[in-house]
Amino acid sequence: AYAGPDQNLCLASTILNANNNPNGTWTLLSGYGNIANTALYNSNITNLGKGANTLMWTITENNCTTRDTVILYNNTVLVYAGPDQVLCGSTTTLEGSTPSSGTGSWSVVSGSGGLNFIDFKNPVTSVINIQRGANILRWSVNNNGCVTSDTVSIRNDMPTNAFAGR
Repeated sequence: AYAGPDQNLCLASTILNANNNPNGTWTLLSGYGNIANTALYNSNITNLGKGANTLMWTITENNCTTRDTVILYNNTVLVYAGPDQVLCGSTTTLEGSTPSSGTGSWSVVSGSGGLNFIDFKNPVTSVINIQRGANILRWSVNNNGCVTSDTVSIRNDMPTNAFAGR
């Protein structure tokens, strides 16, 4: 029996890839997943659990049994950049989600230049020098090559300095 190569996935579903044998059967050993057809060597599997999911392909012929396992790694991560904000000043604290696995970083998608992240790798960090108007910031998490991101809108409605003359 050959269950196919281990897979690193950026989604919660895939197609299994065992050797084609009409006497084969898939079994989920650990993790989570819905095997569409346990008797089909190239069955779809959906709703994979996060992290490692181990399956066994078993072939029984003429009272002899062979088995092989495959590990499907679901590397997706839930990401939240925090609530949108409206400010009357040039500093705030971002409230992104802490990744369950992988590493994250903040970046500027759009807005006036000049803003600075105190710690761009920290999901909860201060931002300074936020210019007036709309600013879109992105919190991205990379987990084994799977990048997931979310954006947050920071609007600085601070009025311009009033000047009444001399």
